[in-house]
Amino acid sequence: MSPKTQVERDPKAVQPSDAESAATRGRFPRTRHIDQVRKLSRVNGWRTTLLIAGIWLPIMAVMAWSVVAPRWWVYLIAGCVVASRLVAMGVLVHDAVHYLLYKNRLVNDLVSDLFLAFPIGMATSLYRKTHFQHHRFTNTDHDIDLAAQRTDSDWFEWPKNPREFAAVMARSVTGLNVHRGWVMYQHWAPWKHLGDPLSPAFPLWNRVLYVANTAAVYALFAWGFSTAPWVTAKLMALYLIPGITLVNLSLRIRATAEHIGADNSEELRATRTVLPRWWERWLVAPFNVNHHLEHHLFPSVPGPNLARLHRVLMQDHDFRTRAHLTRGYHGVMSELMSGEVAGDPATPDGAARPGKPR
Repeated sequence: MSPKTQVERDPKAVQPSDAESAATRGRFPRTRHIDQVRKLSRVNGWRTTLLIAGIWLPIMAVMAWSVVAPRWWVYLIAGCVVASRLVAMGVLVHDAVHYLLYKNRLVNDLVSDLFLAFPIGMATSLYRKTHFQHHRFTNTDHDIDLAAQRTDSDWFEWPKNPREFAAVMARSVTGLNVHRGWVMYQHWAPWKHLGDPLSPAFPLWNRVLYVANTAAVYALFAWGFSTAPWVTAKLMALYLIPGITLVNLSLRIRATAEHIGADNSEELRATRTVLPRWWERWLVAPFNVNHHLEHHLFPSVPGPNLARLHRVLMQDHDFRTRAHLTRGYHGVMSELMSGEVAGDPATPDGAARPGKPR
């Protein structure tokens, strides 16, 4: 296996030096769980297809419902359903980045782009480039995700008092701070990179596919506006408005929970796993994406298997007693507002107090 392929299969295979990453100290031993992880790392294309269908069918159902029953409460319910499914799309794109949707890598990226990434304004290969960098340099100055988060005081400067937190929540749920996501989103937006020199991060076939897909979508919109303009406008709004309001709030909560406030002195404390309530799982963390620590430890395990991996690791004394586990996303906010945990994860020496597993 070539070094490049090994990194693609497991971004943790290549680690930064100790000088680059505090998280390399106190690494959790993988070998004791290798047999179970291998079983959990099997990619199931049939399951993936069902999961994608489980995203699009509810979207189409609530949109049809809003057409036949145009009432405000129908729009409200439909908007919440659409928002939850858009979040789910992003989570499956994340799995696609790790080649965990389908065994065939071309099929993996084709399906991801057409049914998941393009509909939310991303390209799988562009996201892969920055995400692997995040895995390799987690919580260091070379972590591109952390660098982007440092530019946004709304969600990534803690602790906050209740008034500040309420203001941030209000700005997020109304979409008033959605523009700040451009710092990170610009790396993943295919339209921004169409004129870039050809590279593995955005190959020619991917660009052609994006242009063809975009042309087909615009043609569909043109036909819709020519035949039923009011219905088409409502359906577009029902797709776009949740994306800049509820999805914006959901992604900010989850991004904050994953690493912000982590005690970076050892690997099991550098990333947070959240044990959510059912509604948090539905709107914020579908497909077990809340098990972020488990994902960083074993990125070869598909999202749908992460809950099983968590149960395996909870039998490990080191993981059970030292891992950063928090009960619910409300618990994460409580940790951060109270100042119980570290501030910037890239500066462990400036930490306040280590967060307590909950």
